[in-house]
Amino acid sequence: VYMRIINHILKENNKCRILGLSGTPFRLYNGKTSLLTGNKRLFRKCVDAVYIKDLLKLGYLTKPVTPHDSHDSYDFSSIDMKMGKYQDKDLNKVTKNERLTKSIIRNIIGLCVNRNKVLIFGGTLQHCEEIQSYLHEFGETCGYIDGKLTTSKRKQVLKEFGNGNIKYLVNKNVLTVGYDEPAIDAIAILRPSESRSLIIQIIGRGLRLHESKSDCLICDYAHNFTSLNDLIDNENVSSIRTKNGEKNSDVIQCPDCGALCGVNKHRCPDCGFYFISKICGSCESENSVSARHCTSCGDELIDPNIPLEISPSGKEFFRAKVVNSSLSSHIKNTKCLRLDYGRIATGFEG
Repeated sequence: VYMRIINHILKENNKCRILGLSGTPFRLYNGKTSLLTGNKRLFRKCVDAVYIKDLLKLGYLTKPVTPHDSHDSYDFSSIDMKMGKYQDKDLNKVTKNERLTKSIIRNIIGLCVNRNKVLIFGGTLQHCEEIQSYLHEFGETCGYIDGKLTTSKRKQVLKEFGNGNIKYLVNKNVLTVGYDEPAIDAIAILRPSESRSLIIQIIGRGLRLHESKSDCLICDYAHNFTSLNDLIDNENVSSIRTKNGEKNSDVIQCPDCGALCGVNKHRCPDCGFYFISKICGSCESENSVSARHCTSCGDELIDPNIPLEISPSGKEFFRAKVVNSSLSSHIKNTKCLRLDYGRIATGFEG
């Protein structure tokens, strides 16, 4: 739709210049993350940028805070994403612990006694229904939204939340982008995030300025981040740089958590997925290419100064993981298969 509008305008005036404004300078297309700027992109370059940490210092956003007390949380580390998404059946296996969910809801209520509007992110329909049941059990008012609700029902629930008739609003994969309710002063995250950008968008629902709040409480019950400050300080993909210090538009998406990483990264900084690794000969665990001892069993690994494996031809090479593949026409309409590795190391045999 956007391109049809832009092309129509350009036909009328080929001197037209396009200025784009976005909170996230990348988009997900068919499971692949693509920057909005660069060669063969709609926008050639980013002329200026402002980040959450800058807006916080300038007073244009509400300060996010995290509770200092320890609380129960879900462990989603045993499940994997498929096609860039977590599957409901896998999420339900983790969140089906009723005692844990009830304890988490009790903790949320205790932390939000003096909060006005609390936005809760659940993992699945079943999980959200359970969250609602415990909120009602503890005498709290709540509403629920997911993608299957009718437009009229959704508007009704949002209106009730906006005017203060309900304090808690539970949602599944809906209120992450574009939702604007400035009075939200607490966010509870009970689901794993597919990417760093998604978790930032979720937190952003509570950072609007409003006279009723001085900060926004952020409660993470799914281990999406270890430090709120680190998450915000490293918010933008454009901060990824190459070895020579220049900004790098060539990024790859981690197949495990969806985070964007520089093509020269050995390992995803968010979830720890190895793009290239050294395999322990004793327990077959993955280790950093610079590790001298296995982090799992402690056995000595191959000297990091020599190649990791020897091919049948006698040539040395590294073991790397394929993170993307595509089939396209190349020379004289010949179909060619392209494989993108996490990192192409010297001496690699592809």
